[in-house]
Amino acid sequence: MCAAPNVCDCVANWYGSDCDTAICNGALETNPVVCGGHGTCVGSASPYCSCVMGYSGDDCELWSCYSVGNAEPSVCSGRGTCIALDSCCCDSGWTGPTCSESMGLPLFADGFESGDLSAWS
Repeated sequence: MCAAPNVCDCVANWYGSDCDTAICNGALETNPVVCGGHGTCVGSASPYCSCVMGYSGDDCELWSCYSVGNAEPSVCSGRGTCIALDSCCCDSGWTGPTCSESMGLPLFADGFESGDLSAWS
């Protein structure tokens, strides 16, 4: 809504002399780091971030490793940490893109390297 010539009073989440620039999570859509730098601010009645593949969240702040969210217990096969998009840092003894390959240590019946079979008795 314009209050005077060249003076507009923009509704929430809009900015500019004509109120034509969307604001997503406090950042102008023209800001290179809008949506965490991993998405696009989509202007609508209520602007929102549209994240690129592999990222999610209100500000595209969450990433995944091979389609598993970085905070999920099963990320990196449960044997590592997802440190960036599709990038696992594997626990000792594990390797591979998803930390699913043993580095040669024998696996026992319980699926662990410990050899503790007490859970199976």
